[in-house]
Amino acid sequence: MANNKGVEEFIKQADIFHQLGLENIPEEQKNNLMNLMVDTVINRFTTQIIDRFNSQQRSEFDQLVEEGDETKIMDYLKKNVPDYEAMLFNEVENLKLELIKASPILDREIKEVLKERETKE
Repeated sequence: MANNKGVEEFIKQADIFHQLGLENIPEEQKNNLMNLMVDTVINRFTTQIIDRFNSQQRSEFDQLVEEGDETKIMDYLKKNVPDYEAMLFNEVENLKLELIKASPILDREIKEVLKERETKE
C-alpha cells in the first residue's frame, strides 16, 4: 500500500479543503476528513495496481502487505509500478473532482439536517 504521509501530501497540494470551503472547520473534523480521503485514495490505488499485477506479483505484494513493512512495500511499488506516484496523484485529483461535483448536493443535505435540528429544539 502507498505511504499515508505521501498521499496526505498529495491531498494537501490539491488544496481540496480550500476548494470545498472547508479550511475553517474544526481540526478534529479536518483530520477525520483527511483520514477518510487518504483511505479512499489508497483503496482505489491498491485496486488499480493489483489489476496490473500478474499472479506472482499479486502474491508477492500480498505477502509484503501481510508483513506490514511500509519500506518494503514502497520499494516493491517503485520497482514494479514505476508510475505509482502519478497514479496516486491522479487518484487524488479524481477524488477532488468528485467532491467538488458533489459539494452543492452535500451542502444542501447539511443545511437540511441543520434545519431539522433547529426545528426540533
